[in-house]
Amino acid sequence: MPTKKRVIHCVSDGTLPGEQEIFQPLLDAGLDVVFNHLHSIHNEQTVIDAVVGYEYVIAGTEFWTRNVFEAAKASIKMLVRHGVGMDNVDMDAARELGVAVSNTPGANAAAVAEHALAMLLALIRKVSKYDRDIRNGIWKRELSRSLSGKVGLIGFGAVAQSFAKLLGPFPVEIMAYDIFFNEKAAQELGVAYATLDEILAECEVVSLHVPTTPETDRMVNDAFIRKMRTDAIIINTSRGTVVDEPALIAALQENRIAGAALDVFEHEPVEQDSPLIKMDNTIVTPHAANMNIDALRNVAAQCVANILDYEQGCELRYIVK
Repeated sequence: MPTKKRVIHCVSDGTLPGEQEIFQPLLDAGLDVVFNHLHSIHNEQTVIDAVVGYEYVIAGTEFWTRNVFEAAKASIKMLVRHGVGMDNVDMDAARELGVAVSNTPGANAAAVAEHALAMLLALIRKVSKYDRDIRNGIWKRELSRSLSGKVGLIGFGAVAQSFAKLLGPFPVEIMAYDIFFNEKAAQELGVAYATLDEILAECEVVSLHVPTTPETDRMVNDAFIRKMRTDAIIINTSRGTVVDEPALIAALQENRIAGAALDVFEHEPVEQDSPLIKMDNTIVTPHAANMNIDALRNVAAQCVANILDYEQGCELRYIVK
């Protein structure tokens, strides 16, 4: 009997409710599925030890370096990114070794947008500060602010569009900048195109929705922040490397901007001595915007569809060039 092809899921231990049913089509197609949670493990050898011998890999944020691809090249046919960002994947190595790479754009967009809104409201209404204070024996009420004025979206992909939809009931004017601006979506959502400088100069809230590229690496630097309003808040649910953290810390400490809501950091886990986790004008979460049952099911289902497309010789959806 021929040996079954194998799939390793590096982002789950198989306990997500409903997950076994989602992966049943792979079993029906004659593939074995193994769950081995490697999410956020960045040690090359640990990744190599886990993935060698598998034809299909569902990858999280573990580092897929050239060494990992070289070690797995005898078996690996396809890597499916459980999410969108590809900054942890050596795409040159994948191409040279003939490994197909796909991702799951939009599958967790609603969950990430919800998280961005939750962080924003918790920050401006001081919910997290009140919670900390009361747990520390402090009963003190302070003035807060409403979600109003102008909101600027830097990047206007699936997450930004979902965020704009959630902002619909609030009395805000939404502006967006993207080098590939989706005019149809903007019109449907009541979003106005703006330049980057216009967003920084006019918006009380600036939300980041960009991938990691050479152009976006630490784009939120001192010069960027100095163009912002002093009452502005930054939200980052995209990638930690988009923000120059020392520049952001300095701006927050000097009250040059009002606050920051951060789900991602340059180094994760974030260092425990980072000023970002000690300030009252920040709210921080552990890269958890996508940790939502419905979103994880959606992403898993798309991963399964991508693998079946490849296995059955169909046109590949969401292939990363």
